[in-house]
Amino acid sequence: MRVKAKVSEEEWKEERKSQERLRELYKKEEEKIISRVKNITDLHDLREIISELGDDFEWQESTSRWLKESGPFEFACLNMRVPGLEPHKERYIFWGIMAFSAAPVAKFDHLGDLERILFELDKKKGEVRAFSTVVHGFLNQYWEKIGKFTDINTALISDDIKIEFEPGDHSISVFKKKPRIRVLGVFIPDLFSMLRRIFSDNVAKMKYRIIEIPTVPHQDFERILEIPFYEYVQKVIEIDGFIQKEWKREPIRSKIPKLLKRFIGIKHPLDSHDYLLFLYHLLWRIPVNEHEKYLKKLQKILEKRRDLEVDFGHHLKELIEKHQALMERTEYLSWQSFKKSEKFKEKLDKEYLKDLNAVAAESIPVSIDKIFRKTLEDTGYPEKSTWLKKIMRLGGWAIGHSYRIAWLVLSRFEWLRDRVLKRLENVKLPLPGGSEDSESEGGKKLALKTV
Repeated sequence: MRVKAKVSEEEWKEERKSQERLRELYKKEEEKIISRVKNITDLHDLREIISELGDDFEWQESTSRWLKESGPFEFACLNMRVPGLEPHKERYIFWGIMAFSAAPVAKFDHLGDLERILFELDKKKGEVRAFSTVVHGFLNQYWEKIGKFTDINTALISDDIKIEFEPGDHSISVFKKKPRIRVLGVFIPDLFSMLRRIFSDNVAKMKYRIIEIPTVPHQDFERILEIPFYEYVQKVIEIDGFIQKEWKREPIRSKIPKLLKRFIGIKHPLDSHDYLLFLYHLLWRIPVNEHEKYLKKLQKILEKRRDLEVDFGHHLKELIEKHQALMERTEYLSWQSFKKSEKFKEKLDKEYLKDLNAVAAESIPVSIDKIFRKTLEDTGYPEKSTWLKKIMRLGGWAIGHSYRIAWLVLSRFEWLRDRVLKRLENVKLPLPGGSEDSESEGGKKLALKTV
């Protein structure tokens, strides 16, 4: 599958400059690491270098090789299906996978970038809505209306929808001719997006091009790559429902003293509901790849609790098994894409990926591993965030739109400045005390004398 992306001509030029700058930077870094490895005298030195490279080395190494061979806006996209928070809804985390990130400030450019749009399909109404990424990973504050569609693939390839890669950490958003957002249960015109469009078309005079980006659809993610992420999240949501029921059973007279003690900082003996709070926090706010070790501890504790109606020990055992299957499959794909790249490429030997170079295809499973180092509330369930993160998201939404408008105005001023300076270079100024003609004659005499 291929999706249509809208990119500005100005950004196309800037993208090339950023790529060249980052290529040179990471070439030097690469040379430093290779030089250190060549000078190794024992295994202790090797271990020290491996430790310094860190857990993110595989991601940086694959994206740096991709960067060497990539052109402007050479991205790949990946769509992951997850359950909605209501039975008749499904969510899709649409990832843009990039060789590098062009940050608002050049010195913050870095290798490898992952940004996403969160889509939700209401299967009863046949409607799709979305949260775009506004800036630096912050999702939009309000659901955006996408339209009437029976499935997500039809929506993504629709002529009415473009994926827009925007300046500033390559944030991605859905571009529609008539943007509308849901506020207090009603869809209204998205004034921020409309204002940005006015500045883009009438102030910055931006020109755009449409490109096609190869995309791994959710069906291939599940059937060909065989990653059981949907099943894992489905079990998480089921356990979350059990937690909510148990919390409702707890009498208010016991909740209030505990909340007061927690607020003041007084220690109190932990009861079953406290452990359920830990479990809730773990499921949504701890990176997915770290779940297993904490789940095992909580399973041992909760299976002994007799004051709970739900057998959490049994459900956590099932969740641990699903987590192990998820992590094993992800690690295997990362290994296969590197050690047996040809065999892995056969898995994704699809028409929509034929233009991607081998290194870019290899970066897809590495990016999946990186996605699982994020939390579920961050990737697909912003409703489960803490109040602080929700406030930060509101700030990111306002600042993100303001930044983009400021960038459009600034780019127009820079264009006007360059034009004025270019014209001034061609203006002939009269010499003091003489007319333009005498200056011209004087210039000729001077030229003759010089000759």
